[in-house]
Order: sequence, then C-alpha cells, then structure tokens
Amino acid sequence: MQIFYVLTKMFYYLDVIDEDKLKYERIKKKGYLRMVTNMGPLNIELNCDMVPKTCENFLVHCKNGYYNGVIFHRSIKNFMVSPQIYLPI
Repeated sequence: MQIFYVLTKMFYYLDVIDEDKLKYERIKKKGYLRMVTNMGPLNIELNCDMVPKTCENFLVHCKNGYYNGVIFHRSIKNFMVSPQIYLPI
C-alpha cells in the first residue's frame, strides 16, 4: 500500500511496512525447548523459520507459566503432543 503526499507540486511516496513482516523476515533457524514433565524431560523442536509468529506465541505462553500443571493426554513420538486445557467461560 502506498500513501501519496503532495507538497508544493512535489510527490512523496511512502510505503507502509507490515510490522510482522519486518520483525520475522530474518528468522532462519529452528528453535528448541525442553519441557520437564513427571515422566521425564520432553525435547521440542519449533519450526521458527516456517511459522515464526506461532512459535513466538507458544514461547510467550511457556514463559508466563500457561502450561504449568497441564495434562498432556496424547503424545505421538516424533510428531506432536496434545495438552488438555480447559478455559473458564
């Protein structure tokens, strides 16, 4: 998207930069996380290069303690884990 300004018969072109694109365009690596459970540590690989915003959201939730005490009811080796999270209405 471009915005045009006309000042004294001169044209100025300003490009609006998408903040997310600017923030995530330099991410080229994977992220790694270790979650400690009562069944032992769980190593998690995050595809930060493919889905940077999703990985950032997940890491912020981890940092804030959102997953503390959560029961993981499904674990598929080398694929995924599924937490059982109940949100109050």
